[in-house]
Amino acid sequence: MSNTSKTSLRQAALQYHEQPLPGKVAIAATKP
Repeated sequence: MSNTSKTSLRQAALQYHEQPLPGKVAIAATKP
């Protein structure tokens, strides 16, 4: 992987995770 593609991938990942729950799955316990 070239250095520029690593940088753009990193920027895209950071931008994705800045958004509030774009496509992430939240898991909540149903039993105590």
